[in-house]
Amino acid sequence: MEVGSRSTGRRDYTVKGEDYAALGIREYWHFDPSGGEYHDRPLVGDTLTDGEYVPIEVVAESGERHQGYSEILELELWW
Repeated sequence: MEVGSRSTGRRDYTVKGEDYAALGIREYWHFDPSGGEYHDRPLVGDTLTDGEYVPIEVVAESGERHQGYSEILELELWW
């Protein structure tokens, strides 16, 4: 899980994602405490499929709460 910050936000979901895919990291989650300023969205999950990351569904409830599910960790993630 990457936690977004002003200094690393863009790199977290571009260059690092490519590196993690090359290493075979099966899921890659991004948490943005700013609500989307650093990673474009508050919570994003991707799963590695055929060497590329494919988005995991993240459900927005009332525009304030965002929830995704990690099948690998068997864990609900909330923002």
